[in-house]
Amino acid sequence: MTDVSTPFRLFPLGQIVITAKAADRIDLQDLGAGLQRHAVGDWGDLNPFDETDNEVALEEEGRVCSAHADRHENYFCILTECVLGMTTVMTAQEYDPTLVETTPADGL
Repeated sequence: MTDVSTPFRLFPLGQIVITAKAADRIDLQDLGAGLQRHAVGDWGDLNPFDETDNEVALEEEGRVCSAHADRHENYFCILTECVLGMTTVMTAQEYDPTLVETTPADGL
């Protein structure tokens, strides 16, 4: 029997790795929620341009990304390399070193 309370995943996350900096900063419950959102196509605080890129990547088994914040406003990015079967979690600053400690108003 299918559990209807669990959203359908658009793609497998594969092996999940997290950078040391992200593991040190991100609340684990919020990280889990971010991974669940990512897997069902909820890209979080991503800008519309990158959301469109994700839709193309899903069709072509490319790289999809999402951006989230934990309860302490620690911003993090999740990247899945669909063809490699690997998901990486990193801080927003590790993803884009030009970002400051807070997320831009128009998304990452």
